Amino acid sequence: FPVTIAVQLENWKIHRNKSPPIKTPNTVIIKGSSKAVRGGIMRLGKINNKPLDNYFLGLRDKIASAIDVFFQDGEATQIAYALLLGQKKNLDKNISEAYATTGTMHILAVSGLHVGIVYGFFFLFVKPYQLSRGKRVVFLFLIIGLIWGYALLTGMSPSVMRAATMFSLMGFAQMLS
Repeated sequence: FPVTIAVQLENWKIHRNKSPPIKTPNTVIIKGSSKAVRGGIMRLGKINNKPLDNYFLGLRDKIASAIDVFFQDGEATQIAYALLLGQKKNLDKNISEAYATTGTMHILAVSGLHVGIVYGFFFLFVKPYQLSRGKRVVFLFLIIGLIWGYALLTGMSPSVMRAATMFSLMGFAQMLS
C-alpha cells in the first residue's frame, strides 16, 4: 500500500546536486527532485493515503482469519469466503465446476441478493414503521451505513454498488414515510 513517511530532520542541509548525492547513512533523496537532504532523520510515523480502503482490507483479513478458525473443512472455508467476502478466486476447480454444472455459480457471487439479505436481516428484529420518526431515521441511517460497509468489505463490484444504492434510496424513502 502506498504510504507517506513523516520524518523529522535535525541539522539538515539541502544541496542541489547534478551528480549523484554522497551516500552516507543519514542522506535522504527527495523523490521527484535533484535535492538531497543530509542530517539526522527520525521517523515520526506514517500517513495513510487510503485509510478507508486499508481499514476494510484489514477487516476483510480479520474476517477471513475468523472463518479459517471457525470452519475446519477446506471446502466449507472456500465457500464461506465466496459467500461472505466475495472472494471466489481461491475456489478449488472441483468446487467451481460443481456449482457451474448445477447452474448455481451465481449464488457464490456477492450481488444484490446478498445486499438485500443484509438489509432484510435487520428488519427481522426491528420494524422501522413502528418506531417514532427520530428513531426510524437513526435506525435507517445505521442500516444504510452497514450496507455500504458490506459493499466496501466485498470489494464494491458493480452489482453490489447498484444494490447498495437502491437499498439506500429505499431507506431514505422509508425515512420520509
